[in-house]
Amino acid sequence: MDNNELYRLLEWFENSRLTELSVEEDGWKAAMKKDPGGREGSGQPAPLPTPLPSPETVPGNPPAEEEPAGELVVSPMVGVFYRSPAADAPPFVETGSRVNRGDPLCILEAMKVMNTLEAEFGGEVIEILAENGSLVEYGTPLFKVRRDDQVAAGR
Repeated sequence: MDNNELYRLLEWFENSRLTELSVEEDGWKAAMKKDPGGREGSGQPAPLPTPLPSPETVPGNPPAEEEPAGELVVSPMVGVFYRSPAADAPPFVETGSRVNRGDPLCILEAMKVMNTLEAEFGGEVIEILAENGSLVEYGTPLFKVRRDDQVAAGR
């Protein structure tokens, strides 16, 4: 079992109603256990998060540059993010690449199934936000793309 499979198993277990799980594969063993009462059953209120200071108020930080306008392309599923169709193949897109609707952006592997994520609109890739080979969740930002209609509108 490789790390990606282990991460998927851990995530599945965390989101399941199971309280214990034991897995054995090719001499490899793992046992997981979680509190059946969960966090809600502890009787203790969850601590409130302390807000972080804004970057402008932290001494020594230079003024923040304005982020380039663009639309986030997020992961529609939990899986492993791959920038190219194979390890020895070039990435589908790079920063600055032009994409048209339907062009492949990346591969998301879930349960040994390779799913191609295609562009839903034409534009320019401004930023690649996920690391190749990283586990991403539903809603994880993958790319920032400046839409063609944003360029035409002068945004």
